[in-house]
Amino acid sequence: MPPCCADAQRSKQQGRGDAYARGEEVGVAVEGSAFDTDGFPIVVANERGPIDNNATVRFKNVNVKLDYSPTDRVQTFVRTGYFSENRGNGKILEVNDTRWKSLSGGVRVRMPDESDLQARVFTDVEHFHSTFLAVTNSTTLRNIVRLATDQRVPTNGVGGMVQWSRALGRSNYFSAGTDWRWVDGDSQEDAYIAAPGAVVPPVQQAVLSVQRVSGGTQRSLGAFVQDIVRPLPNLTLTLAARVDHWRNYDAHNLETNYPSGTPTANDRRFPDTDATVASPRIAAIYHVTDRVNVWSSLSRGFRAPSLNELYRSFVVGTVRTNANELLGPERLTGGELGVSVAPTRAITVRTTWFDNRVKNPVSNVTISQVGANVTQQRQNLGRTRIRGVQSDVEYRIGTVWTFSAAYLYNQAKVEAFVANPALVGKFLPQVPTHRGSVHATYSDPKYAIVTFGVQALGAQFDDRRLFVIPNRAFKNSARRDILLRLLLVKRILLRYSMSVEYLL
Repeated sequence: MPPCCADAQRSKQQGRGDAYARGEEVGVAVEGSAFDTDGFPIVVANERGPIDNNATVRFKNVNVKLDYSPTDRVQTFVRTGYFSENRGNGKILEVNDTRWKSLSGGVRVRMPDESDLQARVFTDVEHFHSTFLAVTNSTTLRNIVRLATDQRVPTNGVGGMVQWSRALGRSNYFSAGTDWRWVDGDSQEDAYIAAPGAVVPPVQQAVLSVQRVSGGTQRSLGAFVQDIVRPLPNLTLTLAARVDHWRNYDAHNLETNYPSGTPTANDRRFPDTDATVASPRIAAIYHVTDRVNVWSSLSRGFRAPSLNELYRSFVVGTVRTNANELLGPERLTGGELGVSVAPTRAITVRTTWFDNRVKNPVSNVTISQVGANVTQQRQNLGRTRIRGVQSDVEYRIGTVWTFSAAYLYNQAKVEAFVANPALVGKFLPQVPTHRGSVHATYSDPKYAIVTFGVQALGAQFDDRRLFVIPNRAFKNSARRDILLRLLLVKRILLRYSMSVEYLL
């Protein structure tokens, strides 16, 4: 069960340009993207005040990859990247920004016995900065704000993997390997209170009161094996398993009063923790005919709580979310059954039924509320169940036009939670029951690739009060993304795509 690739996280880059050149042994690829917007208001018009402005985002991203193949049996690569983002949060003086630098490299070797050996290493350095401003008169004119928290979050990570694969006979392909990762991070916060003296709108002066540094280090190590077997000409089985061990150490919440430097009641260090988890998987696909395929899978998985969830607390508006150093891993047991049918060469229809049961999922749980001030804490939420059906259809006209539509029916509910039985039977927050999308694509590499898509989301539940978020609150919140891409491979290929999302 090899580790997953993280390349998909940049799937919505705007203003993207790609350049690629290759010789017989060396290849160079350069990819860049940029996005800027004037934003949109996030407070309804009848409540908006002088402190409110448009929420904005501006980012740029550059990646450079170098490939080198000294022989037909050896392939190597080096990749480096830089990402920066600046956002306005919809209030004057409230901003956050991110800087992320990455470097990775790898080698793949075809051994004398025709087995395949590959290894990769990576490192990344990220710095996040954010300010939080309190609206001191939100129930009246929204014309006064005050700095509440100034937060900086530096993180560093290093990791790698090694995998060996070989065909065993004509119907068996075996893989085994290991991966590891080390990450260290801190949340460095300066907390402010209102300064004495007169208040002159729109900004109330603030003074530093508490300084805190919370974080820790996490080290994880995993090993996996996978065997792909074809016992029958039309049947393929996948048998896989992996074991993971992780350890959290040097965890702390160092909190001192300012300017005295005396520790607060929350100043403490946390004990080291570690755990080991096994995750098996079995899957099968059967080719009934050239146009009908049936597949199924059963698996167990896990997710270790992150340093962010364990040790970093944060505030958004009037909602404070506390970390929880006692969080345990999430465990998932899931299965799916699907069928793919191509009634004609131009049409493909796929339907998948899934049922996933999660033990101890990490969720934000409200533990107190006083007026508009809400305190939440990350907790393991007993058990949840996520099940439903996903269907999509694709229709191709000629060689350049493709039309597709997809629908997801998703039931995600709490099944058990000893700490708060009132949550049992409730939907998980921010998970709509219905999702749908349609896309139309024109694709001719000689001229252009143009895609237009519309996505619709159904009603979803609020994470605090456990009732449906009114649809009308989002009717004017449609998101329009315009994507312009340039690809240079001995010629320039212009790509233009647009996606529009509506919450119904």
